[in-house]
Amino acid sequence: MERSGKSVSVKKMTGKIYKLTCETGKIYIGSTSRTLNKRLQEHKSLKNNCSSKDFINPSIELLEEIETENREELRKKEREYMEKIICVNKNKPICNENEKKCFYCNKILLKEEFYKVKISTKVIGMAEFLLYFYLRDSVRNSEADVC
Repeated sequence: MERSGKSVSVKKMTGKIYKLTCETGKIYIGSTSRTLNKRLQEHKSLKNNCSSKDFINPSIELLEEIETENREELRKKEREYMEKIICVNKNKPICNENEKKCFYCNKILLKEEFYKVKISTKVIGMAEFLLYFYLRDSVRNSEADVC
């Protein structure tokens, strides 16, 4: 790449697409720029918050290593593998518009359940009560029914 006659180098990163397999056969697809061993340790950590947190004795396998200029390219490749392999991943990188609507819709519906519990136990104030109905009605009136 050149700018004003000067050569500008773009820093490339080495990304990895990997498959994490539980001894029960469940599969998780992921991407990282760290070593696979380091990523496996993160999956085994008690702080793990992703879909692989309940995996028993997971093993990790490199599916593809790619040189990329940015994280988004790596996530696109990760998404391609998720489309090909049945996996437990709940969060998909590079969501299309319908998936974004579904995510938003599910988030609102979870909040609705939360407020129903609070209303039934009489632990909320008037502002929260009104917010509950506003959120509920906005979901019903939105075009998020593509889920």
